[in-house]
Amino acid sequence: MKITTIIENETMETSKLYNEHGLCYFIEIDGLNILFDTGKSYKAYENFKALGLDNKKIDYIILSHGHYDHTGGLKAFLENIKCKPKIIVGNEFFNRGDKYHLKENDKKYIGIDFNVEYLKEKDLDIIEVKESIKLRDKINLISNLKGIKERNILEGEDALAVKYNNSLIKDDFREELVIVIERNDRIILITGCAHNKIHYIAKYIKNKFNKNNLIIIGGVHLSNATDKEINEVIDNFKKLNIKKVSLCHCSGHKIIEKLKEEKIEITRGITGIISEY
Repeated sequence: MKITTIIENETMETSKLYNEHGLCYFIEIDGLNILFDTGKSYKAYENFKALGLDNKKIDYIILSHGHYDHTGGLKAFLENIKCKPKIIVGNEFFNRGDKYHLKENDKKYIGIDFNVEYLKEKDLDIIEVKESIKLRDKINLISNLKGIKERNILEGEDALAVKYNNSLIKDDFREELVIVIERNDRIILITGCAHNKIHYIAKYIKNKFNKNNLIIIGGVHLSNATDKEINEVIDNFKKLNIKKVSLCHCSGHKIIEKLKEEKIEITRGITGIISEY
């Protein structure tokens, strides 16, 4: 499996690629080409071209959740690519409600800039993952992670809301979707933001697939986490025997430095990086 980071928050100093607050991976696995999230804007597609990937067929576009920084580049891809990928979203992606960031007396829309009708007009197949599906024998998509019993939104997450039945309520991210790859004695967990808490998701996935060796790739939404929350993640990573992670986007530098201290193998999936697993 090969993963190319098309765009995320940072890039190498010498790189001519765009960076932005967002995430987009291009995953090549078992004969499939998967775009996992689409970044915040057209810049993700521009990087896709600059990396020489625009001549490749995209079989699936998978959207990890309904925030703008993971979906805002979708239109640029669909208006420019010469194929018709299947669009995969998580549980209740289109009917949960508009998403907002609340701050003091202000609210900012942070949701998607398209609807299901836009995709249907382009004659694209749309797959909604209610709980789990398989793309191939060892390629799993898991959604509806709000069902994780221990789940508890990060202390700083109260400001992330969804408009439901004309009321703003705390977003439970029931549409959040992760990819789980089974490889011999290990599993690879790929996340967009892990709003449902990365260590709870990891524990759930390890138990579900009954394998001890877990690699975590993606964003884990800890850039604004407290020391207490960082330590909670580290403690649980140790209990789960997680030895290798590759972080980007919303993860934050604090968790990366802490992982280094704990001798857990850590790499950064910055823009333009190609990794093989």
